[in-house]
Amino acid sequence: MSTTTNIKPNATDVDGRAFNWRSPTVIGLALLATAAVIALYFRWFILQNALSARSADWSHTYLIPLITGFIVWTRREEIAKLSLTAFWPGLAPLMLGVVCYFFFIVGIPNHMMQGFSLVLTVFGLTLLLLGPRMMQALFVPIGYLLFGITVSEKIMLMVTFKLQIMASQGSYVLLNIIGPLFGAESTSIAGNTLTVLRASDAAELPLNVAEACSGMRMLVGFFALGVAVAIVSCKFWWQRVALVLLAAPVAVLTNVLRVTTLGVASLYNQELAVGDAHMFIGVLWLIPGFLLFMGITWALNKMVEQPSGSKKALTTPAVLTKPKRFVPAYAAGIVTLFISALALGSVISTLGIQMRKLPIEPASGLRFHSLPASVEGWTRYGPERPPLSKEILETLGTQNYLSRNYVEVLDGEGKKNIVELHCAYYTGSVDPVPHVPERCFVGGGMSIVGGPWVLPVPVDLSRFARDSGLDTEIHGNVMLAQTSIKSTHPNQRVHLPRDLGGLKMRIMEYGAPGGGRMFAGYFFIANGGTVANSEGVRLLAFKLDATYAYYAKVQFSSSTVETAEELAEAAGSMLTPLLPEIMLRVPDWVDVLDGRYPAPEDQSEDKTDSSVARGLGVETTAGERNQAERG
Repeated sequence: MSTTTNIKPNATDVDGRAFNWRSPTVIGLALLATAAVIALYFRWFILQNALSARSADWSHTYLIPLITGFIVWTRREEIAKLSLTAFWPGLAPLMLGVVCYFFFIVGIPNHMMQGFSLVLTVFGLTLLLLGPRMMQALFVPIGYLLFGITVSEKIMLMVTFKLQIMASQGSYVLLNIIGPLFGAESTSIAGNTLTVLRASDAAELPLNVAEACSGMRMLVGFFALGVAVAIVSCKFWWQRVALVLLAAPVAVLTNVLRVTTLGVASLYNQELAVGDAHMFIGVLWLIPGFLLFMGITWALNKMVEQPSGSKKALTTPAVLTKPKRFVPAYAAGIVTLFISALALGSVISTLGIQMRKLPIEPASGLRFHSLPASVEGWTRYGPERPPLSKEILETLGTQNYLSRNYVEVLDGEGKKNIVELHCAYYTGSVDPVPHVPERCFVGGGMSIVGGPWVLPVPVDLSRFARDSGLDTEIHGNVMLAQTSIKSTHPNQRVHLPRDLGGLKMRIMEYGAPGGGRMFAGYFFIANGGTVANSEGVRLLAFKLDATYAYYAKVQFSSSTVETAEELAEAAGSMLTPLLPEIMLRVPDWVDVLDGRYPAPEDQSEDKTDSSVARGLGVETTAGERNQAERG
């Protein structure tokens, strides 16, 4: 008696008929393809790591490749059925991804769009090597990689800020319902900020202060979680769409419960609503959020009767139907990526493009809080404000700031304007998104009732002299000024921002919950120039050929002025004597462009690391604080 065994080829390389996923040759080819992608996109990966490590809101991006691998593993039996074939049209999206990556580095620098080009390149490479049938099975896992890209903070705020307000309002309602059971007398709300009044001692306990001008935290993480659960657990497309659409409501509900938990905890110990305890409670609420997703999935699956029977185990390896096409296609894809990596490096070197801007501090070592309390025509009004809390500083993004009220000094009787000056300095920023009143004031409970107006700031230029020794094609029209005798560095000549005659500020009118109104306006000093909007900061300070980058926000707000023009007039009156002091506390960009500052010895690793720490808001040294205090 004889038996016939159906033996299939089991070659160990791609030139055989069968495609063995576990063969050393296949693994080696896959690793080489991965190395080619990394060689081209390693600059993006470095910056992506910096962005993810900077904020807990993006820490989930480290898990996205692992989740993608898990999704592929869950489809291993489906993938094992499919035949593989090289598909030359896949070279088109691969090349398009490479071209887009070049454009969003050299043309319009944009980290988010560089990430999208990376996913497009991976899609094209997969389609080229494995063919359209395999792409049908891998399209969703490859698309899921998009959740590993940090979205521009400006876009995130546009999408999530209203969701944050909804979550705050939900917490306000819930705390007023259950708060009295835990010792709260009442809870009030202003914008995104809640205040719980403790009944026992009438103490006011603020909540969400640090998040008042931020969007919904971890919204993208919730979407990534919802999509992953939908892909793995749902069988029908409408179930997946429903689960993804429910990600935003689940995020809002979880945030409502998180803030409510913080409010109840603060009634017993106020420290539980701030710092590490605040973060820990937020992380804990991710677990109920995940369980809620699983519960929704269970309900969706119960709505549809699942077919009986189990799938047969598949042991047949995928078949490479046209192995002769694979080798040239593979070579074309890998060579394209490696040549593109070398070409991009050559372009960056030839054009002098600086992918990451080095932090830079003023040569004086002074900070904004050392600005004079009195200048010609203006003097400090009221006491100095106490330092901001750790949570608010984290949101502000810098410790080099000043918030101080000034009152106008008049010779005779007349109206005295009271203006709050706010200055904040940033350097070493990975993604420059300045905090502006349109977001922060609204988050604090105000509403926009007028504007915006972009008005000239009437600084008295006759007080300054043009530096005629400078090349205007390089430096622009730059004026010199002298610090006052009350300065920390009296009678010192400093360069003012270039083209100062065109200085403008963006002004808006805000209404307070109690019925009062105020005007607030701002402009930015960035790499020696000025701009009246936050979008222009990137274009001004983060030019491709700039080695260093900084920007400083100068903001004025007042409830005593009656029009936007009056605020611009008051700002010009204050800036005329104060601007030299401000410029003493930012780098002299004339010296930077001429190569005199920073000196070569100042660019050592230790000093650069110190500057990075200061730019990211790390506490200053005792020497820096003493120097500023003496000022």
